[in-house]
Amino acid sequence: MVAEKFEVNTEHLIAGGDFCRYAADSAREAAEHLAGADVAPGIFGDFAEAHQVHGKLSAAHQQHQTQLQGHHATLTGVSAKADKAAQVFTATDESAADGINSAGEQF
Repeated sequence: MVAEKFEVNTEHLIAGGDFCRYAADSAREAAEHLAGADVAPGIFGDFAEAHQVHGKLSAAHQQHQTQLQGHHATLTGVSAKADKAAQVFTATDESAADGINSAGEQF
């Protein structure tokens, strides 16, 4: 069985983590912005259909906030995993290099 060459570009992992963190922050800021922008009751009038439209708009408004909060959580998690993967691969690479160097000193 032939071993396959395996390479990891930790700089790309770190950059990807940074992009995810930026996107997560943007999603959080958008959710906060939406939370501060209420749809005033009566904006469409004071009759049954207007109240119905207001209710649907308010529900959609809340759903968008919830989705953005979920995106923030997901992207924050991906960012943390990218950072951890970069750390693990770097530590493994450094450990292997130390092992190779110490083996060479024995000869």
